[in-house]
Amino acid sequence: MNCKFRSSLRAALVLFGLIWVVCAAPSAVAPSSRIDGQTSRAVYEKAIWVFKNAQVSNYEHNHLPVSKQVHVRNGNACVVKTNCSGFVGYVLYTTARTQFDAIRSTQPERSFPQAMAYAKFFETLSPSIPHKGWLKVGSIAELRRGDLIAWQTPGSKTKGRGNTGHTMFVIETPGPAQVLDGMRFVSVLVLDCSSVTHFQPEQLPKGAKQSIRDGIGKGVIRLLVNENDEPIGYWEGTYSSEKGKRITRPTVTDSVAFARPVSDGG
Repeated sequence: MNCKFRSSLRAALVLFGLIWVVCAAPSAVAPSSRIDGQTSRAVYEKAIWVFKNAQVSNYEHNHLPVSKQVHVRNGNACVVKTNCSGFVGYVLYTTARTQFDAIRSTQPERSFPQAMAYAKFFETLSPSIPHKGWLKVGSIAELRRGDLIAWQTPGSKTKGRGNTGHTMFVIETPGPAQVLDGMRFVSVLVLDCSSVTHFQPEQLPKGAKQSIRDGIGKGVIRLLVNENDEPIGYWEGTYSSEKGKRITRPTVTDSVAFARPVSDGG
C-alpha cells in the first residue's frame, strides 16, 4: 500500500467518524423550538375545554383538593369556582401530572401550589435542558400557545396567603413591543382565572352569562419590558372586582417567568 493511498484512506476514515458523531450522537442541548409540543397542546386543549364548557364561574380562594377546583357535571358542564393557581393546577393535574407534581413538591403543605410557587419554579429552569417535564421559555418572543406565565406579587411571603401573584396560559405568540405614555410593554393574549378585567379584547365564557370578569376568561395582559424586551413588570388589567377599584398603573418587578410543559422524559 503506497503512502498516497494510505493518506487518502486515513482521511476518509476520519471524515466518516466525524459524520457518525454528528448524526448519531445525542444533542447536548434541546432548545425549546426542538421540543415536541404534544404536552403543551394537551394542556392548552384541556384549559380551553374548561373555558368553553364553563356554566358557572366565580373567582374565589378555597382549600379544596386540586381535583375539585373544577367540578364537571353531566360530562361537559363545568363549575369553575377557584383562583388562578386552582385553575392552572386542575388543568395540569388532569393532563400533565408529572409537571404538576414538580411544582407541587415546592409547596407540599398546600392543596395545590400558589402562583408564586410557579414563578419561583420557572425561574430555576433551563431554556435548553428539560427538568421534570418543564422547559424555561427564555424570552417573550418565544412564547407560544400552551406556555405558562407566572409572576410573584412584590412583598408576598414564602408562606403567603391569598393572592401571591398570578399564573396563566398563553393563547398565542405576542407581537412586538409597544410604547404608550413612555411605557414600553408587550401585549399577551392569555387564558386565566382572575378577578381583574383584562385589556381588550376580553372574552368571558358564554355559558356563565357574565358582563364583567369574575373567574375564567380570555383577555390581554401587558408585560412591561426594557430596551432588550426583558420583562420588568406587569399590568394585568383595568379593574379589580376583588379589591373594588380601578388599576391605574403597572406593577414593577423582576419576578416574571415563562415555562413550557414538555414530555415526561425531559
